[in-house]
Amino acid sequence: MILGFIPWSTVNLEKLPESQMNTILEEVKKAGFEVSKSQGFTCYGIASALTRITRAILFDENSILPVSSYLDKYGIFISTPSIIGKNGVINSNVIDLDKDELESLENSVRFIKTAIGNL
Repeated sequence: MILGFIPWSTVNLEKLPESQMNTILEEVKKAGFEVSKSQGFTCYGIASALTRITRAILFDENSILPVSSYLDKYGIFISTPSIIGKNGVINSNVIDLDKDELESLENSVRFIKTAIGNL
């Protein structure tokens, strides 16, 4: 099972049909696996992401980037949009989620906690 969701309420586009939104979500969820399957690894994507995060820290950009950070509310590290500057994560989970998106995030949190508990 690949968890995750797209916070569509934060996207500034013309309204997409729900079927198209679901297709996009499924394609995004599978993208890393497809790259890994075709190339055997994803190191360039990881290197690119690390370079971008490093730039945000070095130049104190206060950029919003999707990074894993500790969320007190949930008691775990999880990837959410966070403001990144010279001191690293300045603020985590900086987008407002609608009710369904918040439920998806909380489902992901429960899944992660269960997986950790099973280790």
